[in-house]
Amino acid sequence: MQGMSGKFGDHFVLRNYGGQIRMSQYPNMKKAIKNSTPKQIRTREIMEEAVIMTRTVMFHEDRRHAAQIRLNVPSNKLYHALKKEFLAELYQQEREKNAIPVNETEVKILPPAISPSSTDPAI
Repeated sequence: MQGMSGKFGDHFVLRNYGGQIRMSQYPNMKKAIKNSTPKQIRTREIMEEAVIMTRTVMFHEDRRHAAQIRLNVPSNKLYHALKKEFLAELYQQEREKNAIPVNETEVKILPPAISPSSTDPAI
């Protein structure tokens, strides 16, 4: 059993802690997903979209090569760099979609701050 780790069915998981192998129950994530906030759910959806887009690029050799040249990364770091790029793009779209337009009447323009000058007698 030395060097083994991973899940076996949906019953138990072998984990390596400090050189020792521990067996634990398979985690039940139903409550964690069920009790997620809308923001957590949207974040999970964004991550899924980024992974799908990244895998699509990695699947096509010509797209993969073009992305490697564009991002200037070695081939073993391309997946992570692509996912990072797609996540940044998706989060930017999310911020723009949820942006609240500011009314010009709501914006208060403050007068410029007056800095004390050397001729001010109060100093």
